[in-house]
Amino acid sequence: MALITGGSSGIGLATAELFLDEGAAVAIVGRDQGRLDAAVGQLASHGDVHPIAGDVSSMSEATRMVDEAAEHFGGLDYVFCNAGIPGVAPIEDLTEELWDYVLGVNLKGIYTIIRASVPHLKRRGGGSIVTMASEAGITGQPHLAAYCASKGGVVNLTRALALELIPLGIRVNCFAPGATETPMAEAEANMAPDPDAVWEMWKDWAPIGRWSASSEQAQAVLFLMRDATFAVGSIFVQDGGYTAR
Repeated sequence: MALITGGSSGIGLATAELFLDEGAAVAIVGRDQGRLDAAVGQLASHGDVHPIAGDVSSMSEATRMVDEAAEHFGGLDYVFCNAGIPGVAPIEDLTEELWDYVLGVNLKGIYTIIRASVPHLKRRGGGSIVTMASEAGITGQPHLAAYCASKGGVVNLTRALALELIPLGIRVNCFAPGATETPMAEAEANMAPDPDAVWEMWKDWAPIGRWSASSEQAQAVLFLMRDATFAVGSIFVQDGGYTAR
């Protein structure tokens, strides 16, 4: 059984569909009930999917959601901590509220979900966790201080938890995708002072010459989660060559 946060759109939704097609039961977590309902409508023909609405930045909410997923399916085997939000602002305009919001979802939200999941994974004798970072967690990017800080934190949080949890049979690894066609990418562009300029810049973002589809990124998540059985604390980058320059 797999739990996917941020599962109602983008990479999370594509991963949920892939996991269902591979025979897993999947619980998808999101903040917006309407988007969750729409996602279930898209996923229902692929397998057993259960939607759970809530906020990963709250420890009590995370615990409720993880417990509900484990109770609904009788256990927990895989956790994809995918929930994330953009945060675009020059440092002089980066408010404390935006900083706290971005770090709360992107970084604290991974801590809350993993903390709540570990007891369930231990009861199964182990499991696999994949955290969601970004190419922006490896490289600095202007006007993305909060986002880069949150994703850089995810990278090292992953390493720390990987060492702590592998004696329990729980593998923790990190996925760092590059430019991907998702609703969050659109939201990020629209937060900029000149969205058109951002889209123009992004045309040539990756050396591969195009953006990734969410389905391509989902394949990498599946590999890390299920097939990369010797990977512990790894940071898997799939960014079309962006960080290779």
